[in-house]
Amino acid sequence: MFRVINEKLVIADLNKRGERIMQKVHGLDGHKHYDSKMPLSSVKKLLVKLGMIVETYNDSCQIIMVARKANKLS
Repeated sequence: MFRVINEKLVIADLNKRGERIMQKVHGLDGHKHYDSKMPLSSVKKLLVKLGMIVETYNDSCQIIMVARKANKLS
């Protein structure tokens, strides 16, 4: 089951540049920033399979996906 609040689902994740920056920031405190376990491409495939329309936006440090329910014409 999935739900979409206000008809849109927004998912954001770091791109390679964003990951490098986070590694440096966390490294200053002696910590490590762990990468995502599931790539956004897999998330997008799942959402499309569930019948959603997915738009992807690339920013300088992150990737943003906005998903919405497809309009059913009948």
